[in-house]
Amino acid sequence: MYLSYPTKAALLDAVVLRAIRSSGAEELGTILAAPAAELLSRLAKANAALMARAARLIALGEAASLMDAELRDFRERAHEGLRAAFEQIAQRLGRAGLLGVEEGEAAATLYAIVNESTYLRMTEGGQLTLDRYPDWLEGALRALLRVEGSNPFARVPHRGA
Repeated sequence: MYLSYPTKAALLDAVVLRAIRSSGAEELGTILAAPAAELLSRLAKANAALMARAARLIALGEAASLMDAELRDFRERAHEGLRAAFEQIAQRLGRAGLLGVEEGEAAATLYAIVNESTYLRMTEGGQLTLDRYPDWLEGALRALLRVEGSNPFARVPHRGA
């Protein structure tokens, strides 16, 4: 398989992209077409599905990008795409009057929280079962973005609960 790719960086990028595309997660365009009140729930579910399949590979790529200039280019393009996607979600929530923070802050919060590091720390760190992660993520985002009707104190059962 390595012979099919010109560099190790290209191979890792292809593996990560395949894991993401085959995750079965709802695509951004479909999420954005949903009613604004459903955006965070659908984003959390899509992110959980994607991360269950790709989080470890993304984390590997992130770590390797520190030492490989070619991977840094792949990483930067991916992060630009994430920022743009989260800006679109924040804009939709803002236009619907659902945000308790500025749209820019909402987009930055989504970028900071909806990622492989958070997923791995919360699921592999023993805090949450995989099936509870989407509920936790949605609740955390609703609280951080001060979304109308959110309850930041709602309990999400941990492992063994």
